Order: sequence, then structure tokens, then C-alpha cells
Amino acid sequence: MKRRWFLLCGLTAAVLSAAACQPEEDESEEDTFQEFTEQKSAEKSTEEEPYAFYLFSEELAMTVDGRSFLAEDAPENAAEEAVFSEWLAEFLQDPKLYLEGCPESRIEVPEVKNKLGNYEQDRYQIDEFVLHELETVTVEELTEAGENDRVHPDETAEQYALTETLVIRADWTEEREEPVNYGNGSHSRYYVCGRTEEDPVWRIYEWGFM
Repeated sequence: MKRRWFLLCGLTAAVLSAAACQPEEDESEEDTFQEFTEQKSAEKSTEEEPYAFYLFSEELAMTVDGRSFLAEDAPENAAEEAVFSEWLAEFLQDPKLYLEGCPESRIEVPEVKNKLGNYEQDRYQIDEFVLHELETVTVEELTEAGENDRVHPDETAEQYALTETLVIRADWTEEREEPVNYGNGSHSRYYVCGRTEEDPVWRIYEWGFM
């Protein structure tokens, strides 16, 4: 029994010694590249690219009962997604989705009640919708484009006690059998999106003139 024990111990020691002598494997190029990119990502300033790591995973195209929705430009931040979601709710005429994005302070206003009533009656249903572009616009760009009378981010921020605001421009084309007041065709609109201290979700608080 002792002989077997010594043989076993000797074999184990030999295996461990051989393993210890094995040279360490060199890091693969893939591992090295991953470490490099992770380091560079960590070095990026969130002030320069505040939405650099924003991920959007919703569908950009769908067909429902022969009606079509297509987004040629995906949202690049949460404010742009708020605008995208409102148009998706409009296309689907989905009251739950619409109310999820609606600020609580606006739920009882006549515009919202009218929209929900239209959804219930299948009025102004969109047959074809193409969202061409979503763009976050600075106040300076808004002024330079002569569009600063379309939306009023400062007044909106004060009215709703917004801690952050962003102005989003949407360009789209729509076709409805029963058009809304601005008609079918191509359109552009500015939105003031924001969030409050109590509600950190980005929502639309002002719809600009068209």
C-alpha cells in the first residue's frame, strides 16, 4: 500500500511540475484588440459623446394589414426614441404605447383625449409612413436655420420644470386615406423633449409648428 501511495504522489508531483514548466500562451490578436478597444472606450469623454453607447433595438420596418411603417434613420438617443415611439404609436393606433410616452401632466389635455378617441374609431389611419430622418438639433442650429420660432425649449423647460431638454427634428412622408389637417406628403417638425427630476424618462413636451 505504501509503495502505491509513493508512486501516486510521485506521479502527481511530476504532472504538476510539467504543468508549471509549460510556457504561457501568447495573447491572441483578438484578445489584444479587445483590450485596446475597451481601453479606448474608457478614455472617451461622455461630455463629447453623451450618447455614444446608446443602443436601439426596436423594429425599423413593419407591415400591418397592408399598411407599412419604415424608419430610414434609427434613433441615436433617448429623446429621438421618444419621437420615434410616438410615430410608431400613431401608425399602430396603440393607446397604451402612446400613453406610455405621454407626460403625466398632459394625459388629460383635449389633444390627447381627441387622439385616443381617433384611435378607438380607427380615424386618420396611416397607410404608408416613412421616417426619413431623426436629428438632435442645438439651439444655435435652430436659430441659424431660422426655425427658432417653431419651438421654444427655454419656455417649455420652465413650464414643465425640465432638468434636461433636447430639440429633435423629424422628417417624414405619410399617406392616409383620411388625411389629418396638414395633409399627406412630406413634412418636417421640431419637438422639445425633456425629463424632470421626478420623471427621468425622456418624453415630448412641445410639438413645434409645421
